[in-house]
Amino acid sequence: MSALRRKSRRIEDFDYSQSIKESVRRAQESIITAYNKAIYSAKENIYKEVLLACAMARADERGMFAAADIRDALIEILGRRVEIASFTRHLAAFCDPDRGPILRKSGKKNRFQYQFVDAPLQPYIFMDARRDGLI
Repeated sequence: MSALRRKSRRIEDFDYSQSIKESVRRAQESIITAYNKAIYSAKENIYKEVLLACAMARADERGMFAAADIRDALIEILGRRVEIASFTRHLAAFCDPDRGPILRKSGKKNRFQYQFVDAPLQPYIFMDARRDGLI
């Protein structure tokens, strides 16, 4: 639509950025609420970055991923080395009603797997991160 408003047949980077901003703005209220509830904290935190790394994780055919699957993405996002122990509490919080639940956890201790509760959350997380320049 941005390209059309410019009367252009060519989609430019500007048009892509505008479409991301518009998509984030028009997302379902339930998705926006769940996302903001998951990442909000009055203190400095990395909830947003950990959730983005979850969205970037290599998942199986059921959308399941393990903590180890998000470590490389989180290192790339934060620009520093992180150990799994430094973000496992974030994963646990995303499964808790106080912050979501935005993720569902299954399996046994030290072998937990996670998956997004609502499928539309994952693309919304990407679009929000793109809008904010995280990716």
